[in-house]
Amino acid sequence: MGGRPPDPAAYTRLLKSAYQAIKTVDPGAYIISAGLAPTTRWDEVAMPDTIFIQGMYSAGAAPYF
Repeated sequence: MGGRPPDPAAYTRLLKSAYQAIKTVDPGAYIISAGLAPTTRWDEVAMPDTIFIQGMYSAGAAPYF
């Protein structure tokens, strides 16, 4: 997100906000998460996709996609 380090909690906040805005306009809309890129790199640029999605779920993302 915008040249910043991977942050599953920040992405979850964005997902939640988008979900709520979309559902206000169209309650029947399907909301999906952005696709993840598989990687084993874990630094300020990337983190393993399994760790990222786990972080999303830990941040409460499940009801928003």
